Amino acid sequence: MTCFLDDDGDMTAMDTANRIERLQAWRHRPIRAQAIGAGIAAVDRRARQLQRRIGGFVEAWEQAVPESLHERTCVRGIRGGIAEVVVDSSAVSYELDRRLREGLLDTLRSNCGSTLVRVRLRVGLLKGELSDD
Repeated sequence: MTCFLDDDGDMTAMDTANRIERLQAWRHRPIRAQAIGAGIAAVDRRARQLQRRIGGFVEAWEQAVPESLHERTCVRGIRGGIAEVVVDSSAVSYELDRRLREGLLDTLRSNCGSTLVRVRLRVGLLKGELSDD
């Protein structure tokens, strides 16, 4: 039991749990409906950022790499001037590595709008591909 002064100035006793419930009801903030526009704007902003950051590289990659190799790769992103590309086999990785050393990297640098230091190739599952296990 806790004693406190009520609105009239009289000393009254009240259970602490009951007092906490009264305070919570008094301080309760109603849940307001949020417009969907803010969510759409955030998605649009993120898509524009991704397009600005890696869109030029993806377009240059599609133009410079032959279709037979391109369909077996997936560009994951660019960070710090290093583009990460996942390939589906070590044979494709070897072929792309040779082409990068023979001038493909220079071609990508000239066609890509952003700074490109190197391309990191990694063998793995392409997006949407199922493993055979």
